[in-house]
Amino acid sequence: RKTSAITDFYRVRGCVGDILNDERNVAVSLNKLAQIERALARINDGTYGVCESCGNPIGKMRLMAFPRATLCMTCKQR
Repeated sequence: RKTSAITDFYRVRGCVGDILNDERNVAVSLNKLAQIERALARINDGTYGVCESCGNPIGKMRLMAFPRATLCMTCKQR
């Protein structure tokens, strides 16, 4: 019976870990969705590709690698 209790403990612990991972994944997905919606709004208002901090253009390569970028590399590295 002791082995069963230990097995049950690890099974429950694994389930709790899975739930926490799922919650983190949902939070990350919602954050990405918000960033995408923000990028679409910036396209609509003509500010996509312009750094929100300094007003300079965000490099094409950066936007290709990370289309949701709102900062140029200089401002991002500050």
